[in-house]
Amino acid sequence: MRILSVMKYNNYYTVFYETDSNYIREDIFLENTAITKYPKKQFGDYDQFVNTMKEADAGTRFLLEPVEIDEINYDDIKRLYDQLSIQFGWQ
Repeated sequence: MRILSVMKYNNYYTVFYETDSNYIREDIFLENTAITKYPKKQFGDYDQFVNTMKEADAGTRFLLEPVEIDEINYDDIKRLYDQLSIQFGWQ
């Protein structure tokens, strides 16, 4: 999967990724998830989608280059966030 964004809030992570027809926001808690789909037909190309999400929440950070991972689960996203936070100096 192409991870477009990964952020940490208190006890959960928010991940944006894309499929062929949707951009997906997944809030990943230790024991459950919440998923929101944004149809590409409605939200346009990647740049348009990023601009729309940043307008909705200025704190949303997107990666300059997507990161590929095999599976989205709490442990893998935590590991990815920890790696990226060291690489980019996120607090």
